[in-house]
Amino acid sequence: MNLINKLNKYFISLLMLIIVTACGGGAGGKSATGNTDSSSGSGLSGINGTITVRDHATWDKGTMSLTISKGVVTDSYNIIGDKLGDRPNSTRHPSGKIVYREKCNHSDSMSPVRISMYDEGKDIKKAIIPCSNEVQVPIRITNYEIAKLSPDELKVAVTVSHISTELGVYYSVLVFDVRSQKILANHRGYKDFEWLPNGRLLLLPFTSDLGYGIFVTNTNLQAPMRIEAIINQTISQPDIDPSGKRLLFIKNKQIYLMNMDGTGLKQLIKSRYALFAPTWSPDGKYFSYLDGIKSFAEDYDKIIVYELSTKDTFEVSLDNWLSEKYSSQA
Repeated sequence: MNLINKLNKYFISLLMLIIVTACGGGAGGKSATGNTDSSSGSGLSGINGTITVRDHATWDKGTMSLTISKGVVTDSYNIIGDKLGDRPNSTRHPSGKIVYREKCNHSDSMSPVRISMYDEGKDIKKAIIPCSNEVQVPIRITNYEIAKLSPDELKVAVTVSHISTELGVYYSVLVFDVRSQKILANHRGYKDFEWLPNGRLLLLPFTSDLGYGIFVTNTNLQAPMRIEAIINQTISQPDIDPSGKRLLFIKNKQIYLMNMDGTGLKQLIKSRYALFAPTWSPDGKYFSYLDGIKSFAEDYDKIIVYELSTKDTFEVSLDNWLSEKYSSQA
């Protein structure tokens, strides 16, 4: 498998948002190490809420919303996607708006892609970033990856990939103005990112050229500065809690927690399987993540909900809700 295929596989599964509230007494859940925990009494099996998840198969089914009642998936509906060969790579904003990637010409399998936004409440879709081949920057964009809307909904950041004969595949994070669609910032060499509640941008380097660690921009989204001095290897998939004080991320395919001032780094989840996409709930009391079915393989067939105060976990099975043949890729 070549580098491009490996990188594409990395993005096949992405959990965007989980909304949970504890209610009712709980039965046993699934421990973070994959062992059944019949003593869990946190009430997590009684959670209600909504999970937004991307179902990946040979052709994407698109972004789906799963309804959870007492810890069980009871309903689902497709939000966007479901176009032959189109991979939305969607993310949900706290406002409920969904930012996603789509082809500029759906009849052309090799069409450039753009970033669009879907307002589920108003059922309105619109493009907010021009097609990748129309963007004029000192680099040749070959693809958009993940895009996220800023807290004030006026900007959108997106990971873009480039191909260089010298470097192969490498990445940058571009920030666009939603109204003018003009580029406000270009952070070359960074890949994963997350918006802070104060509107600044957290960035993670793609290679060691910029130094490992966690970087945060200034108020103008420029001049990323490192916020800690203890991380000495590649990390990914950052997610910041609603207060802006705590950060979840993946290191060595396991989940870590750190304070945003650079203190308190610790491994929060330890599993014999590869873990993916830690995502805070809006109240900051829980987070969810995708759990693998093989040791360090990027195949995921279940969502785990973790309660911070009790350290209890609960499994939300995706069986029968994703595409049957490819239900391990959620």
